[in-house]
Amino acid sequence: LCRSSMLGSTPALDGVQAVLVGVLAGSDLRLAELADISSRLRSALPPACSFNISTVLDGRYAGTLKLVALFFDSMRVSDAAIQDSAADEIQQAGDEQRRRRRRQKSDSKLGASNSTRFHGLEGTILNGEDLDVPTYLRRRITLDR
Repeated sequence: LCRSSMLGSTPALDGVQAVLVGVLAGSDLRLAELADISSRLRSALPPACSFNISTVLDGRYAGTLKLVALFFDSMRVSDAAIQDSAADEIQQAGDEQRRRRRRQKSDSKLGASNSTRFHGLEGTILNGEDLDVPTYLRRRITLDR
């Protein structure tokens, strides 16, 4: 375990409230290895401890595994963070409504019928784009006729 005087005192594991683990490995990393890392760390932590693990795969690290674990002895959520989160949710809901309206308009322009078997289903959204809408419509590309 690495310790730094700049980071302050190291909390006892029984007082840890959250852990963030980062794993850097090659593409040969196996899920069993991640499960082993997770179970060993979780067994040393209090049951109520928040535990998050992330991986980065890089071909240059084939055959090796590097691990960084950050232990937090307190978690505070500021009022500003809660307000930002609520604002983000409202923004996402508004974006979704706008996408649905655009999709309905584009469907009607293309002569699509609302009686299709897909009517009323959620769209396929990736990086904020509705993949059910043709690319040329999503990106407003004018096609030569």
